[in-house]
Amino acid sequence: MKEDIHDIVNVFKIYILTDEPLGRDESIMLRQFFGNLVDNSSITNFIIQEFVQKDLYEHVDDSWDIKSYQRMLEKVGSSLKFNLSMKKIGAIYRKVKLNLIE
Repeated sequence: MKEDIHDIVNVFKIYILTDEPLGRDESIMLRQFFGNLVDNSSITNFIIQEFVQKDLYEHVDDSWDIKSYQRMLEKVGSSLKFNLSMKKIGAIYRKVKLNLIE
């Protein structure tokens, strides 16, 4: 039974990004896990895609910066661009951290 993607209102895209290809069993397990999180119905479905980025962890230190996340988005084909400066991100982080402490 083929579903027409245009009839489906909610499509969840799930990207699995790893530094090496997943084994068959790992891939199946992750697909089942994430598939169980999505309520499959006549108007809801999901698409899972696996990507390998060999240098995924090479540019990362203890505090991942915005460039690391931007590289991940580019790897999966996203056109989303982060436009926050590190200064703004630091200010947001400090504000959130302070709110959590209070």
